[in-house]
Amino acid sequence: MDHGLNGETSIRELRQQLIRARQECDPDLLQHVMDGVSSLAGDGYRCCLVDYSACKPAAYVRVVGFEQSRVRAQLEFPIDPALRTEQLLPLSHLADYEEAADSESIKRIYDGVSAYVNQPEAELLEDESRAETSVPGTHERVDSTVTERRKVRRQRSRSGRRKSRARMPRSHLAWWCFATVLMVVSLTIFARASGMFM
Repeated sequence: MDHGLNGETSIRELRQQLIRARQECDPDLLQHVMDGVSSLAGDGYRCCLVDYSACKPAAYVRVVGFEQSRVRAQLEFPIDPALRTEQLLPLSHLADYEEAADSESIKRIYDGVSAYVNQPEAELLEDESRAETSVPGTHERVDSTVTERRKVRRQRSRSGRRKSRARMPRSHLAWWCFATVLMVVSLTIFARASGMFM
């Protein structure tokens, strides 16, 4: 079966073929996608890692292989010493340069892959050997923009949970206050009533 691999393969074509392979449960097409990624790796193919939540490229990468159902890619820009140089990235989060030219194009890509994407941002792994290194001459830890983004993401998700949790104690507090006032009023009435009978 010819899947259209004609020597001029692109990330866009492979991403579209991957979606079709998943829709049709076609193992031959899936193998073709893996072979296509390997072919791109042999050519040192360069593309973008896309952040769908921000609708912009998160990094520029070079494809170096295929492993564990992911594209092995080398981060080329921006350079972040806290991140591993090579990352395993989902094909769904990669785009050709011309595809990632503007936010509307990225939104169109996301519309096509959103059914198969768990998160709008690909997780980038930190280089554990460099994550705690210091800048020469200072005692400050090297900050990672990706680490900061993760912290912001976690805070957003936690703040959403905190808001829902925060409402619960307030409502409990309101009921507690109401019950306390009711009990004080009842005791006062009982004490007065008791005093009248004595």
